[in-house]
Amino acid sequence: MPLGSNTNINIEETLTSGLMDVIPHQVWTATSDGSLDYFNEQWYQYSRWTYEESKGQGWAKAIHPDDLNGLVVLWTHCLQTLEPYKVNARILKHDNTYRWHVIHALPVIDKEGNFTRWVGTNTDVHEEKLLEEKLNNVANELTLSHYEEKQAKERAFDLNSELLSTKQSLENLNNELEIKVTDRTVELLKAQSAIKLEKERLERFFMQAPAGICVLDGPELVFELVNPLYQQLLPGRELLNKPILEALPELKEQEVYHTLKDVFITGEPFEGKEIYVPIANQLNNKLEERYFNFIYHPRRADNGVVDGVLAFVFEVTNQVKTKKELELLYQELAASNEELQSAHEEVQTTIEELEETNQQLVTINNDLDNFIYTASHDLKAPISNIEGLVTALQENLNQFEKDETAIMLLSFIETSVERFKKTIEDLTDISRIQKASDPEMHVVIVHEIIDEVLLDLSNMVKSSNAIINIDVDHCEAIYTSRKNLRSIIYNLLSNSLKYSHPERRPEIHVECGQDETFQMLSVKDNGLGIDLNKKNKLFAMFGRLHNHVEGTGVGLYMVKKMIENAGGKIEVESEVGKGSIFKVYFRKEF
Repeated sequence: MPLGSNTNINIEETLTSGLMDVIPHQVWTATSDGSLDYFNEQWYQYSRWTYEESKGQGWAKAIHPDDLNGLVVLWTHCLQTLEPYKVNARILKHDNTYRWHVIHALPVIDKEGNFTRWVGTNTDVHEEKLLEEKLNNVANELTLSHYEEKQAKERAFDLNSELLSTKQSLENLNNELEIKVTDRTVELLKAQSAIKLEKERLERFFMQAPAGICVLDGPELVFELVNPLYQQLLPGRELLNKPILEALPELKEQEVYHTLKDVFITGEPFEGKEIYVPIANQLNNKLEERYFNFIYHPRRADNGVVDGVLAFVFEVTNQVKTKKELELLYQELAASNEELQSAHEEVQTTIEELEETNQQLVTINNDLDNFIYTASHDLKAPISNIEGLVTALQENLNQFEKDETAIMLLSFIETSVERFKKTIEDLTDISRIQKASDPEMHVVIVHEIIDEVLLDLSNMVKSSNAIINIDVDHCEAIYTSRKNLRSIIYNLLSNSLKYSHPERRPEIHVECGQDETFQMLSVKDNGLGIDLNKKNKLFAMFGRLHNHVEGTGVGLYMVKKMIENAGGKIEVESEVGKGSIFKVYFRKEF
């Protein structure tokens, strides 16, 4: 059947399968508005145009100007009426010559009677067209010769003297006619040879097509043509020139056979997907579970009567079995999903319990903050009273002879009172830090804060003869709380001075750096160092790793709290006897 026939086959699958690229005609498709949207390989080889040059209305530039107007008028009419379209026109070839083509297109109508698209072919008939023109010229010459012969006869009656000359002319003309008839016969033989060659090319197309194809002839559906891929679907079976039920007797009671008969009888095409067709194994004669996609299309004779069926067959057994396995796996996954849902509900219950526990911890933490605030507030008055009494006692002792023991005891009392006051201040600072969730943030100049801290620590620096190196040019400013930054630098520098190594001069390096997320301030010393196995105690409240120096053990705890509350972090590297490096990371916010 011609490629452009009005059919219900799946045009999309046919186009994308590559079958159209081996057809020896230019094949194209168009939408309802006449815009061309597909061309097979033959068109690209003929025109050497790209798809972008050809699509839509681009094809019109390839039509000979003398043929274009009539072609467009007929094409517009067919688009409106869905009548078959056929016209002769000259089409530009890539070598800038025009060749005659028969342009033929039919609308594709689906099973529901809906228009889907136009499918057309361009068939090169240039040689036939030239032959036709030659034959027309010969006919015209014959007509003219007959006319001249008639005139000659009429003149013969009047001009006997011209008879011999006219007779000779007629003989010459007859000789020319015989030559022309001979030439015409040769040309007709060439045309027949071309038709035979075209038939052979079409047969090669079927034999080399990447799908199982067979042609079933007559009401008994005899295998007239079977390509290699179709034969591979039925290994060991003799098919050619046998009726289908003789070659495949197991199909007799199957729906697929009745479908074939219906296509032959009704002339209506049929497309099936994933159809179960049990086929007998030639070795043990047992039916095997097999599945196929196929298209059955009626073949019509020149008079339009169906005389056979063309079948395109693809085996999809593996795909169907895989899909069934996937469906089973999906069911198993659905069951697993129910188990996950149950586990999710258990997790949700646990989360609710954790939220309740967290609320209890918040309450306990608030109670602890209140206790710290109350204790520090209530202890201030007794400490002040003790401090006043000790001062009064010192004044009274000065009026009498001084007792060395009393003076020493008073010194111990003063030291204890100072430590008590310091502990109360630290408790107050801890409570403040824990409650301060959003301290006031500024762009703080690092150099200024370091200078202020070194001024406060000047006595310690002088007494220890410490060397302090400052290099903070890589982050001159840090976005943070000014008060917190001062407290952090003060604690780190004072610790480096307090915990210096007794056998060497203290040396402290303050440096700065940054990456995409953080600005980092580091304080490195050559002091006593820290046993990192006790790292958890280092940042704990009232945790102390060295007891030979006075302190409450809350400085690093407050540093860690302040930096973490601002979204940063603190790290420590240390080796006992060699020194430590504290790195404080401030999150960038500007």
